Amino acid sequence: MFLYNNDLAKLYGEVIFGMNIEINPQMQYLVKMLGLYSFLIGIIIIFVFINPYKYNNFIWVLILLYSYRFIFSILSFDFMHNNFKISYFNLYLATSILALSLILLIIGKFQLTERTKKLNA
Repeated sequence: MFLYNNDLAKLYGEVIFGMNIEINPQMQYLVKMLGLYSFLIGIIIIFVFINPYKYNNFIWVLILLYSYRFIFSILSFDFMHNNFKISYFNLYLATSILALSLILLIIGKFQLTERTKKLNA
C-alpha cells in the first residue's frame, strides 16, 4: 500500500524535493503517520471537489492547513537545506507552488461564497 511504502516515500522525496533521506525505524513510523495524514486530506479534497456547495466549510479547513504549511515551509528553509540537502531553488519552487495553491483556494472560496449568495437570493 502506498501509504506505508518506505521506498516510494524515499523516491518521492528524492524526485520532488531533491531530499537525501535515510530510512530507519523512526522514519518508517513518520512515513506511516504522514501517509495517513495525506490520505485523509486527500479524502477531504475529493469531497470538496465533488460537491463544493455541500462541503463548503471544509474549504476553510484546507485554507488553514495550507496556510500553516506555507508558513512552516518558509520558517524551515535552513533546516531543510542543512539536514536534507535540498537546494534553495527547490525549496523556493515548492513554497511558491504551495503559495499559488493557497491563493487559488482562497479565491475559489470567495467565488463559491458569492455564487452561493446568488443561488440563495
